[in-house]
Amino acid sequence: NLLQVLVGVVFGYFTTFCNYLMTFVNLPDKMPVRLTLMILSTFLIAFGIHLYVPTNLIPLAGEGAMLAISEKYNKKFSSVKLVFDASMVVVSLITCLVLLHNIGSVGIGTIIAAFCVGIELKWITKIASKHKKSFPEQSTNSYVNQTIFLSAKHSFYYCFLYIHPTDTHITSN
Repeated sequence: NLLQVLVGVVFGYFTTFCNYLMTFVNLPDKMPVRLTLMILSTFLIAFGIHLYVPTNLIPLAGEGAMLAISEKYNKKFSSVKLVFDASMVVVSLITCLVLLHNIGSVGIGTIIAAFCVGIELKWITKIASKHKKSFPEQSTNSYVNQTIFLSAKHSFYYCFLYIHPTDTHITSN
């Protein structure tokens, strides 16, 4: 879908803009604070993905590939996401080691985030499926409103952690 290219470019510019905005924020250098922010961010990403996938809106390239794999092999999206994100971190790490002769931007946060989002998405999906019957069916408009939240949670994650989307391919479904 060619529209994915446009959405990907807009998303990239939005992420770059948010990273620029965060240059004015003085984040603490303490690792426990940064890890806490990362876990909170990965939860928000997983929750946003949980809201975004059922909308069938235009996915970014990474999510499109994950959705195709999930549908083709009849696997849970959260499981495919976990494996896909982990494999992208491994590819990034190998590429950095071969080309840069160091680990580059692949740090502990990137590695933890690659696993956390998939695991948290599994938990959220499991909890939501238990409570699905207690919620009335939602219209498309409510899903569109939830997509606004998706953009906000991506901004939060990337801005606070300075992790570029190509590092972990953590994006919405």
